[in-house]
Amino acid sequence: MHFAHLDGGNDLDGAYTFGYRITDDGSDPWTARFNRFKAKDKAAIAGGVVAIKGSMSELLGALGVKAADATYVPALGSKETKAAAGGPLAVLAGEAAKATGAQFTCDALSKKVHQPIHGIFDASAREAELDKAEYVSGKISTKTVFVFDDLITRGSTLNRIARAIKAANPGTKVYGVALAKTERRAFWGTLTNDHVTGAWNDAWVRGEQKFQEWQKAQK
Repeated sequence: MHFAHLDGGNDLDGAYTFGYRITDDGSDPWTARFNRFKAKDKAAIAGGVVAIKGSMSELLGALGVKAADATYVPALGSKETKAAAGGPLAVLAGEAAKATGAQFTCDALSKKVHQPIHGIFDASAREAELDKAEYVSGKISTKTVFVFDDLITRGSTLNRIARAIKAANPGTKVYGVALAKTERRAFWGTLTNDHVTGAWNDAWVRGEQKFQEWQKAQK
């Protein structure tokens, strides 16, 4: 899904997800997958990696971007000052880069530690906490950057990252890529993940199965 604008700011040139994380319907199959990825379930991470590897080729084509002219960057967790090389988001971005032939870096972004915002429900308080991060970007050699995250709520984090990247790299386009956009069905009335293609579902299932087979072989 394409989100041309997010409530958290206007610094991103666009954001893309597979579907919705429906917070008031944990029985939704895709929501359950996204929740397991967020909880760092290893099988779900493997599923997400395989699904996003295939989808990034489609996204690059739709945007008219050559993979060699793009850099994939992982977003940072609230407690991180630099991206952890073996973290889920670094794995997501790194494996997608390998699959598409894009560049990848864990070192482009740095920030200060701040408190997690998922338990802060006041919008102004969330923004104030995120301001403490003070994102800084290093130089990036390409003019197109994709920032990989697990979930998008208002897009405040991704917009801050995009702002930092553009400040250090004028003329760069920055896109957000995440597994899901967090929403409540009660707010929208009708909200489903029925639009998610069978190919993406099959890819996620395949990734989980491969991990489970590998796990069994280790025993």
